[in-house]
Amino acid sequence: MRTFVVKPGGRLRSPVDEVRAANFGTKKCRPTHVDGFRVYVPNATKSQFVPHPTTGCRNPKVHLVFQKPYRRH
Repeated sequence: MRTFVVKPGGRLRSPVDEVRAANFGTKKCRPTHVDGFRVYVPNATKSQFVPHPTTGCRNPKVHLVFQKPYRRH
């Protein structure tokens, strides 16, 4: 595990990849409209909402969003 110390005003990036709900088919995905997603930054106890209107899946076994490790900006 790598540790980053971020000074006030500093930044880190954590890229997010997204897969289209249509790739999974209607029966498996069970598509639905979503307004965005929630993110927990390191050491936070509350989430932050990221607006991103798109189509998601009601099937909890289908994952459309993948977060990559943090890196310096």
